[in-house]
Amino acid sequence: MLKIKSHPFSSLKRTVYHAIKSINEAPTLYSIPSAKLSAGRMQAWIIYYYGTNQQFTLSDSVPLPIIFSPKDVLIKVSASSINPIDIRRREGYGGKLIDAYQSVKNFVQLRGNQSNKLEFPITLGRDFCGEIIRKGPKVTKFNVGDKVYGALDVTRQGSFAQYCAAGEDEICLKPNNISDAEASALPLVSLTSWYAIRKLSGFNEENSIGKRALVIGAAGGVGHIATQ
Repeated sequence: MLKIKSHPFSSLKRTVYHAIKSINEAPTLYSIPSAKLSAGRMQAWIIYYYGTNQQFTLSDSVPLPIIFSPKDVLIKVSASSINPIDIRRREGYGGKLIDAYQSVKNFVQLRGNQSNKLEFPITLGRDFCGEIIRKGPKVTKFNVGDKVYGALDVTRQGSFAQYCAAGEDEICLKPNNISDAEASALPLVSLTSWYAIRKLSGFNEENSIGKRALVIGAAGGVGHIATQ
């Protein structure tokens, strides 16, 4: 049985706490209150340009996400978590590479007929948990009303918002034995841990019996999952 005793982003807790507190005493990222949406708008934590914590702003007039692909779903976010990559993205890390990747992705998927280029203001956040409220016509694995969690593609607007759009290959059904907050803290650290163990280290069910592995930083997010 999965038990989460320490928060996967505990190493960033102090930095994030002060960053959030400094922005007009706004709600925490994973507890943005439900509000009546008008004219397709929602609340979201956004940045207008890359920089420090002070560029992090809570806006109540962010456009609702658009479903571009028939395999996309629209999710009402109940919880989201902070990863080191979110802090780096706020500082501008990988911006040009993501733009290039998105251009190729748009060309392949949309053949240049429609663009969903990620532009400022940008909503950060990759991990999330929430409920599907709308789905594209080619979504076959999930239904409206399903509780799901996952990690958003880097070319999408993020999950620090009331709603987010995701592809059906970016989400999974949420287990009933963990809370929404716990589920939202799992995706990226779990994927990173799995990749390190299975792909980089080459461990699997057959060759790992009786072997030992050193997990450095086992109290952090990735190490926390790796030890399990």
